[in-house]
Amino acid sequence: MRIAYDNLIDDYTLTPSSEDGSYPVENIQDTRLSRVFRTDSEVSDVTIDIDLGSAQGITCCAILAHNITSGATIKIQADDNAGFSSPAEVSLTHAAGIIVHFFSSTPSYRYWRFYIDDDSNSDGYIELGRLFLGTYLTIDNSCLRELPEEALDTSVVDYSLTGQAYGDEGDIFRRYALQFPYWSSSMLSSIKTFVEAVKKYEPFILVIDEDNTDKILPCYCVKEEDSMYTHIFDYAWEGSMTFREVG
Repeated sequence: MRIAYDNLIDDYTLTPSSEDGSYPVENIQDTRLSRVFRTDSEVSDVTIDIDLGSAQGITCCAILAHNITSGATIKIQADDNAGFSSPAEVSLTHAAGIIVHFFSSTPSYRYWRFYIDDDSNSDGYIELGRLFLGTYLTIDNSCLRELPEEALDTSVVDYSLTGQAYGDEGDIFRRYALQFPYWSSSMLSSIKTFVEAVKKYEPFILVIDEDNTDKILPCYCVKEEDSMYTHIFDYAWEGSMTFREVG
């Protein structure tokens, strides 16, 4: 299990190759996925550059709430120079939901670029709700006792006197109430660092099974309830966390 929550995107200026003024690039730094960025009639060789001010190690990148088609070329590039004259790059695998990539090492560069070439996109623009560039927390899957998944329906329903249902249609969101039977003291320390950073309102990316993201989809979520830590023996712990998908 991996949790990507330390997002450097929010701390630095983003520079797009094209921008629709009604959907500015700053929307990417809004945690609400409904606040989107759009290019101005551009779908080919789209870039969004990030200057981190100094070289910083990155272990994860992601693209959320996008309209990128399956035939697109998607890359993350990095360079020591702002001109990206000879960048290191990795191709990203398309997904209809969250496109997420975990680096096998920890590349450290000052300048980073998301690159999208999507000539077949019939919308005539590229739309992005959120980008992630940062690091992640790993929780050993062997710590997970079971995987209950709830489908939360936000529809508002009422009933007439004759028993007819009526209301406003909502959306379906996932919820995971997870029990962890064993954490070492060092793992608990990392968990507490994460909990203190996100509290109950800061969204992050939850990847329950990083080797099978097509079977258990990555989830953009918040930590819904208070966390519980119980000492069981010799400074080993068990705990629980609840994650709720957000839009």
